[in-house]
Amino acid sequence: MIRVELSDQEKAALRNFRKEASPKEAEKALMVLLNSEGCSAVEIAKILKRSPHTVRRWLNAYAEKGLEGLKGRNGNGRSGRPPKVKGEVRETIKEILSSHPREYGYNEKRWSAPLIGYYLYRNYGLLLSESTIRRVIRECNTM
Repeated sequence: MIRVELSDQEKAALRNFRKEASPKEAEKALMVLLNSEGCSAVEIAKILKRSPHTVRRWLNAYAEKGLEGLKGRNGNGRSGRPPKVKGEVRETIKEILSSHPREYGYNEKRWSAPLIGYYLYRNYGLLLSESTIRRVIRECNTM
């Protein structure tokens, strides 16, 4: 059973954090506060309609890293999967789009996601899905 012991100062810091944080981060802080008041992970999970595993993960994150452990999905200040396409790849795709496929040796009238994917794989060993390439193309067109 996980039990987080908090000083009055730590409780105040968590309450202040809840006021400034995103809704998800505020909920994580609430989990810690409820646990410090005697609620078990299972009880907190029922109250907040989360799994006990999720509650225990955030209690452990707080125990290890304090408030920083509650930020982002993995306690690293960001949530979600890291971007698959890094800046260099994005710039390469922009460069490709700024020229004609014939300049690269292709007998095509215009670039397509599959053709760009083939080019990136053949020349750089990069394997990107067509949907990822299309997303980067849209981003390049809106810049």
